[in-house]
Formats: sequence, structure tokens, C-alpha cells
Amino acid sequence: MFQRLKSYVIFTLFLTSILAVTSCENPQEIGDAIDALPMRSAVIMRVNDLDELRSEMSRNAIYGELDTLDLFKDFEGWANALPSHYNSFWVAAHASGAESYDLLFAANATETDSLPANLEWASREYAGTTIYSASKNDKEWYVASYKNVNLLSQSNRLIEEAIRQLDSDHSIREDEDFNTVLRTTNSKDPLNVLINYQEVSGMLAFAFPNAPLSYFESLGTWAAYDLAPEVDEWMFSGVHLNSDSSNSWLSCFADNRAGKFEAQSLLPYNTAQAVMINMGSFSQYNRNYQEYLRRDDRLRIFQQQIDRLDFDISSVLHSWGSESFGLISLETSPDAIAQPRIAYIKARDTEKAIEALSAQADSNFIENHRNYIIHKSAYKNLLLLGYGRIFKDMISPYYTVHDEYVIFGNNLLTLKGMINDLIDGRTLPAQAGFNDAVGELPSNAHVRILHKNPGALGLVRRLIDQDETDQIDDHMDPLSKIAWTVAQYKVDDDVSYSHLFIKHQEEYTPEAKQLWAVPLQGEVIGRPQLVKNHYTQKNEVIVQDENFNFYLIDHGGKVLWKRQLDGPILGEVEQVDLFRNNKLQLAFNTEQFIYIIDRNGDDVAPFPAALPEKASGPMAVFDYDNVKNYRFIVPCGNRVLNYSKEGTQVDGWVFNKTESPVLREPQHFTVGTRDFIVIREKNGLVHLVSRRGETRIPMQDRLPDTHNDLFLSVGSSAEETRLITLSEGGKLVSLFMNGTVDSTDIDLADDPGNFVYADGKYIISQNGRIIVKDELHPFEIDIDASLSKPLYFIRNGSPIYGVVAADKDQAWLYGQSGDPLPGLPLYGASPFEVGEFGIPGVLNLIIGTEDGNLLNYKLE
Repeated sequence: MFQRLKSYVIFTLFLTSILAVTSCENPQEIGDAIDALPMRSAVIMRVNDLDELRSEMSRNAIYGELDTLDLFKDFEGWANALPSHYNSFWVAAHASGAESYDLLFAANATETDSLPANLEWASREYAGTTIYSASKNDKEWYVASYKNVNLLSQSNRLIEEAIRQLDSDHSIREDEDFNTVLRTTNSKDPLNVLINYQEVSGMLAFAFPNAPLSYFESLGTWAAYDLAPEVDEWMFSGVHLNSDSSNSWLSCFADNRAGKFEAQSLLPYNTAQAVMINMGSFSQYNRNYQEYLRRDDRLRIFQQQIDRLDFDISSVLHSWGSESFGLISLETSPDAIAQPRIAYIKARDTEKAIEALSAQADSNFIENHRNYIIHKSAYKNLLLLGYGRIFKDMISPYYTVHDEYVIFGNNLLTLKGMINDLIDGRTLPAQAGFNDAVGELPSNAHVRILHKNPGALGLVRRLIDQDETDQIDDHMDPLSKIAWTVAQYKVDDDVSYSHLFIKHQEEYTPEAKQLWAVPLQGEVIGRPQLVKNHYTQKNEVIVQDENFNFYLIDHGGKVLWKRQLDGPILGEVEQVDLFRNNKLQLAFNTEQFIYIIDRNGDDVAPFPAALPEKASGPMAVFDYDNVKNYRFIVPCGNRVLNYSKEGTQVDGWVFNKTESPVLREPQHFTVGTRDFIVIREKNGLVHLVSRRGETRIPMQDRLPDTHNDLFLSVGSSAEETRLITLSEGGKLVSLFMNGTVDSTDIDLADDPGNFVYADGKYIISQNGRIIVKDELHPFEIDIDASLSKPLYFIRNGSPIYGVVAADKDQAWLYGQSGDPLPGLPLYGASPFEVGEFGIPGVLNLIIGTEDGNLLNYKLE
């Protein structure tokens, strides 16, 4: 039943597959197909020209994307299986049971009607006519012909109701509002859609059980739309009736001038939905709104809460603005805990706005974020009481001023993310696709509701049952190409002139968008890392803060666990399968201990293992033969210790004490068939040793002073194979397998730099510049800031280079030729991690901020 309902709901919403009606009888009495439609139908469609509609849909890009859904394929299969000689007919969606809705097709009969011969038909008598039924692909269909009207449905109940309706003295044409909107439709368009707002929420509730659908009833009585499809868009134009009897919210805009949607300049890249409202006079709107609440029996409840305030809400909220306000829902991870939302109100005077708002501000909170002063509301639901239920999720928001607007975030991190986007220019008006979409609509209106994919699909996922999200997840790419949906309403007395525009965008504009932010108990130290959840095979993130709290966070931003360590983690965290059962643990060291922690945050016995003296550098984890017989090599001053997975020092490790402390992580390389463990002393001595710690190659030279890692550069022979790094003097240092060291000038400044070698490329950050020395695509960019160690990764077969300018709170990513990726820079200060984190095939960037937050950006 629910699968069938979903087909019908999608059919109703997107209007793609139209079935031709087949009949079997031509009784003597003459009726009209419209009179067969149930009077409480939720949605009614009139197909005026099926041939034209099919032709338009066959070349329509939106239909092509929706046609990838299994439900559409099933529905279209039935459409193609039935005779198609009807070119005009009616379709009604109506309740067929206590928990189901079905479609009823009705058309005036023709002389050519007959039952398809390829199906086995059963029949029974009902009210003087015959109802036929047949099954195909586990679906049951019912057809009948009564008073010259042919009927078809998957619900026997709807066929019977249609027959009773044709016998009745009353029909839907007696509904004055229905007749009014029907007269506004254009029969020259291939399709007209009529929506009964008093009934449609009941139908949608079965497909979207978690959606607040009661607001549909406040949109009026009936609406009618004409469909004008183009190759890459659908435009529905029509009217809504806001009669007094319906107590429609849209009627609150009566006798009020419409305006332009200037606030769309605020919309960030990660907008999923935006509801924008404007009018000429808020006082006029507010009087109408109060009457709307009174008639809906809600004014008393609102007034009781307002009366309990110890200040005048009009002075605090309405005295400084109100003609333009709205709510922005932001894209987030599919499993994020809460939906981030931003509210805005345009102010006539922002200084007066902040002064007026001070009466409700939390006197214990004030924060400066990138020169934006942030305050917090101390009173709950103030925006809801002042402006209505559009702001019902803004419980105790944080707020600041941007240009002419006061902007509010439903939490502090959401507001900070909005500030970052505004400062860095990541807003939708910078995108041609956005301007193309909104440019198709009249510039003046009272209400504009915009949806942007893929973020809007994430909102839909929250409204449906968990087991019904697979259709969206499996078809995210094609559905995301239905990039824009914009609904707009302009009120004129008891009529609203409305448009619904849906735009396909084949070429997706790459964007970098913040999905969530997690507050930590201190600034991030080290680098966030992605680690695999061995149950789900998806990544999670680990991070440590300055108070030595260690966190595991899932891709939805939920902190799975937190525990405090005895000190900072030295180096990187490695994952190991200590028990060889495909369950992974986290391995790392502090100065005092070697830790092995399971995915629940618990220690794995016999760890933590206490070190006999303080570790002077990060631990190396080696699995020489990939048989999970791990060795944990820990530098401890002048000693390098070798531990087994039992937490004891390995017998047979013969490495002697060094002349000077070992400060860097030992490294393991394989050259030909031989293993080399490289141990570097502070004084430049390098030891190339075997698995047992025995010297493999005596070093003739010392390594010049450098803080950089060694990288293996494989030559055409063993003699040409070398380990390379960058010296503090900006020279390329080569350590050959015969124990000699050589320095080469590679045209860098005589200064320290951070060095990475990968895929034959030298990648350096030095003196505020990122430098890539590559045979095909060399480049150099001056960022004029203190830069982190470069990050290098491959995306879609192309190299990406990254660097952090911590003193500017900026993370930069550059493409193959040195062009910055769209939507950059990103806000953040710590070293960052890049990888898949939630959605397969989509890269995320995880970075920490100076104020102790962890941010997750989606890279597209």
C-alpha cells in the first residue's frame, strides 16, 4: 500500500507519467467525467493534450532524472501497457482507505474503447454496471464504464465511489472555489493541476510522516496551476484562493505592497531552503496576522506568553525593522543531529536594532567572531512570538549584524559558519545557476520559497521514514541535477498569483560548504584524522584538544565518546587489527604511554603500556609482512624501543643508544627486497637499520638540519634510489642507499620550508608561498602568511594541493595548475584532513578553529 501511495504522491508532485484511460462499456445515460471526481479529492489534474504532454516530457531533462527512480519506471510501465487513444481526461487523488490514497482516472467514453486482450479480466456487477479487474506484475487494476464515463483505478473503492458520484445530484462543480480556480486554467496548456488545500495534507502525511503539514490548510482553499514545460525546466503558473472562510495565512498580505527579495544576497552556498517574506507595511501585516491567529484560536496562547515578558515585544522587535524577514535552512550531513537554521530581519537602523534587542539579551554572553559581535537571546521563542511560526525552531538564538540585517543562528556554531560564508563571499548570487533560476520569476512578490539541491533532498530525508530514504540515497546524483525549485506568491485581496519554477542544471557548480560544527573543550592540537568504523566501513573522525581530551565523532557530527589522556598525542594515530578479527583499534603514544584504544574508547589490555622514560617523538607502527604482527617503535631520548602487540619490548632488537636524542618518528621503507628502518638523531646522524635494529648501510655523512620527513624517490636502479627531504637552508637533500648525502639547489630561498614529495612532485610551503615543482604543471602562489605543511591528495584523477594560513584563519586548496578551488578559502586554523566522510564519492575537509570548534566542509 505504501509503495503505491508513494507512486501517487510523486506522480502528483512531479506530474510525469500520465496513463491513458481504457473503458469497456457505453451506457445509454450520458454523464461528464468531471462529475465522477470525488468531492473531497486532494489533487485533481486535467490532461488537455496527452500527445503534447508526452512529447514535452520525452525531451524534458527533469523528467529524465526522475525517470531513474524505480517507482517512476513501474508507473510508466503501466502507462505504456494501456491504450492511449484518450488525449484528454481527468485524474483525481483521493483517500481509498483509512491509511491509503489512490488515483482515479475518468474520461468521457469513445466508440473505440475496449479492454486490452492481453490481460485476464474478472467482472462483477455493481449499481447497474460491471466493474472489471485484472492483475499484472502484482498490481490489481479496476475499470468500469458508467453513464458514458470510463473509470480506471487501482482501488475498487474509488471506482465504486465514482459510480455513486455520477448517480448523485451533487458534484465537485458545486464547490464555488473549485469552479473559480478552474476558470483561471488555460486549456491550451497540456496539463492543469488543481490542489485542495483542505485535503492535500492528509495525502502527503503518508509519504512524509515527519513533516509539519498542517500549514497546507492555511494556504487557502483551492489552487490551480498550468504547466508550461521547457527542455530543462517546468513552470507552473496559477492562483490561490485566500477567501475569508479559509483563514489563509496568505491573506495577511492583503492591501500590502509587495517587494523585491534583496535579502537573497545573504543566502550562503549551503542553503537547502530559504523562506523569504517582504511587504510594504509590517504594521498592516501584523494586524492581519493577529486576526489570523484569533480566528485560528491561537492568539490567546501567544498573548499569554507575550504578557509574561518583562519588556514590550513591539519595542524590542518591531521598532527597528520588520518589512523583510525570513528563514534559511542550511545543508547538513544526512545524519546530523539538528538542522542548522539562520533567521534574518532587515533593520532600518542596525544600531537601534542592537540597542532595542539588548532588553532581551543574555548579559552574561558576548563574543567577537572575526570582528562580528555576537549576542544571545535570554528569552525563549521571542522570534516566534514576534513574527510567527516560521521561526519556531529559533528557541534562544545567537545574533549579530551584517550590513542592513540582524541575523540569528539557532546555535552559535551555525551563526559563526554564516559569518564565515558572508566574509569569504560564499553566497548564491555569485552563481549563474541561481540567478538563472530566480530570474525566471517576477521580481516583486510577498513570499518566495527556494529549495536548492542536494541540500533540499537532505531536508526531505528528515521528513520520511528511515527505511524510505534509500530511493533518495541511491539516486542522489540525478536528483541533485534538479537543482532549483522556487515557489512564489503575490497576494491581491482574496487571490494569490503564484508560480512554481523547477530548474534542471546539468553542469553542477562546485562548492565548498560547511555541513556541521562540533564544539570541543579547547583548541584543536595536532591534525584531525579520519579513521574507519569496522562495522559500517565508513569513516569517522578523531581529534584531540588542548586540554588533552580525545574525541571520536561520526559523520553526522555526533560525539561518540570523549576521554582525557595524560598529555598530547605525539604524531599520527594508526589503526591496527590487534586480534586479527577485522576489528580495528587506535594506536598512538604520549610522552608517558603507548595506547591501544578500541572503538568504544576503552583501553585494550595490556595497554596503556608505560614507557621507561619519556618519549621524545612519535611512535611508528610497522606491519612488515602485512600479517598483523605489529611492531611499535618508540623514540625515547637516546634510545629507540621496540614493543610487541603484547605490550612488552621485543627480544632480539639490538639497536644501540644514539649520540643525541631521536626526535622524529622512525620511518620504514622497502627498496627492492630489503627493508630499511630510518632513525634520525638531532645532530644529523642517520641510521639505516634492519627489522632487528642492525645497521644495514653505514652512513658516511650527516643529514643537514631539517624538520621535514624523508620521502622515498625510486630511481631506475638501486644506485639511483634515494631518500629525499628539504633542509632548513632550502636545499633538496638526497640520502643515497650507499650511505652518502647530497644537497641540491632547487631555486628556493635560503630559509626553512615545509616539504612534501608525492607522485614526482616537490611541494613546498616557504615564506608565505606555496610552491609546486612539477615537470608539467609547476606553479607558485604568494599567500603572504605563515603557512602549514602542505597537504596533497588526488580527486577525480587530478592533484589537489592544500595549505593552512593559521594567522589568517584560512584553509586553501589549489588545483593542478594553481587555481584555487571554488568557494575557497575556508575558515579554520589547524592542520586539516581530507577524505570521504558520510557520502561515498564526496570529499570532506575537517579542520579545527582557534575558538575550539571542529568544522566539517563538503568539497564538490
